Amino acid sequence: MKILIIENDIILIGAMTRIFESLGHHVTPTTVLEDALDQITKEKFDLTTIDIRMNGKNQNGLEAYHLIRKLYGPLPVVVITGCDDEMYEDSKQFLVDPYYKVYQKPIKIDTLKEIIEFALDGVNQ
Repeated sequence: MKILIIENDIILIGAMTRIFESLGHHVTPTTVLEDALDQITKEKFDLTTIDIRMNGKNQNGLEAYHLIRKLYGPLPVVVITGCDDEMYEDSKQFLVDPYYKVYQKPIKIDTLKEIIEFALDGVNQ
């Protein structure tokens, strides 16, 4: 499976990359939302993970979700956030989309495995 990680925490990117790769998946990590959107137009991914709050100008995971839908259609999108409870609840508004799921940080290895299963279920529908 090809996974695009969009995350501003470099340590978390490294950990997620190592875990996903140890499970046999190819990972493309980025800390810049614009780079991720550019990457999506060039390469086919099976799953993307997005942080809600990104560092930098014009970087918002929820806006990215809408752009990914527009560019890519039914790509499974997992939002992984360390945001406060209010922002977490706001992000759940998209849960009507079967290709969207939200997890709060900190993320555990079992959660990453669950994310892979979610993506595989979406791919196999």
